[in-house]
Amino acid sequence: AACHVLLFDETGTEIATGRITPEGEIGRIAVINSCRKPEVYQQLFAALLAIAEQQGMQTVSVQCELEGVSYYQQQGFRPVGAVYMDAGIPRQRMACDIKQFSLPKVEFTH
Repeated sequence: AACHVLLFDETGTEIATGRITPEGEIGRIAVINSCRKPEVYQQLFAALLAIAEQQGMQTVSVQCELEGVSYYQQQGFRPVGAVYMDAGIPRQRMACDIKQFSLPKVEFTH
């Protein structure tokens, strides 16, 4: 089963969530509009990567829009599989070794 992360602000209000599947796919990222700041995304991804490491995953993946492919490649990701359509938007699965995962702008996965 997938593992889900839920972030709370200092008042206990839920502000962000994401999941990682047993196959290492990070997705279902949702952040409240007013909280879409780099530090929130960094905390969310740090928690998801910690789960991946605890489960012994070697590789993680994300789904990105086509215009993000070159950005992810610069960060050490590689395309996996064919481009597919999701709600009318062309997307590409990108994967990388968990030890190389360092996205300074993880908000682009949203």
